Amino acid sequence: YNLGNCYYKTNDWANAIWNYEKSLQLKHNEKTVHNLKLANLKIIDRIVPLPQLFYKKWWNNLNQTFNTQFWQILALLSIGFIFIFRIISLFTSLKSKLFTKIFSVTTVILLFLAHGNLKYPESLNPSSYPFHNNFCKKEAIIFSETTTVNSAPSIRSANTFTLHSGSKVEIINIIGDWINIKIANGNSGWVAQNSIKEL
Repeated sequence: YNLGNCYYKTNDWANAIWNYEKSLQLKHNEKTVHNLKLANLKIIDRIVPLPQLFYKKWWNNLNQTFNTQFWQILALLSIGFIFIFRIISLFTSLKSKLFTKIFSVTTVILLFLAHGNLKYPESLNPSSYPFHNNFCKKEAIIFSETTTVNSAPSIRSANTFTLHSGSKVEIINIIGDWINIKIANGNSGWVAQNSIKEL
């Protein structure tokens, strides 16, 4: 957060945005969200995101309320309750089937929430992970002054659109020195790996 503020004061918008985004990955903070919005107003690109379905919006908001560790702890507690109810039912007349079902469903939901917050090692291709496209986004910030987005992972391919320093992109795939990216309005293409910095 402090690094983001320092870069903001020096008008280095890409580094400011990158550091604010990294800060939000560690902890949700209203001051960081506010400063990130201000930094995004300073960059050239104005990308209008596609409208989200209500349940996706609800799920994303729930997912980002707490960090990965919090959801993992809740999932472990839920698993613990399942074992406790099973043990109690062995020695008493208490029927634990209903409680077991409730905590089993809760555990699955909590595991999905924890998985959605996971960040994979940069040395590995994010698209190779199971369920990556559904539950986990690998994102990056454009650091080149001007970046041409190509239709294929080749210099000779057609130019589809242009992005500028500070824009946020989602990483879809990696082939060699090329990265397949998608932006919030649904447009996608290929950019050189050295033009972005992964979050």
